[in-house]
Amino acid sequence: MRTLILALVAGVAASACSSSIDEPASARTAMLTVVFDGHPSDTMVVLATDPATIAAAEAYVRTGTGPRLVTGQIVRGAGVDPRYPFHFVPESVRLADFAMEICDGAPMRTSKDLDDFFGWATGSPNSPTAPWCPWGSSPVGVVKQ
Repeated sequence: MRTLILALVAGVAASACSSSIDEPASARTAMLTVVFDGHPSDTMVVLATDPATIAAAEAYVRTGTGPRLVTGQIVRGAGVDPRYPFHFVPESVRLADFAMEICDGAPMRTSKDLDDFFGWATGSPNSPTAPWCPWGSSPVGVVKQ
């Protein structure tokens, strides 16, 4: 009986490990290219890891319908798009139909702009994260990794 239980536990552990190892990286991560309505010359590349968000972004790019506003938590420091002094936390990225005013804003290009936004959005310019949901944002490209 003990041998049977150990064999079952080992089998479950092996299958759990193999499914995560065998899963292609493209199913877990994507780079979304986002455009901003009020700033059409600005684009931003955003890393996303949520499968539902990646699927929704692909659908929006393909059809132009569905949730389009990029939302999530931002932190200081360049991410996959080095043109900006901040980046989205990849696990927090979602698409929404609408968002609250407190997280709206234009893409920030300078540290001062970023400090001003963090102060406005969180009450402290030194906050480690801030919610950002630019209302005029929409995905225009998806590249799975």
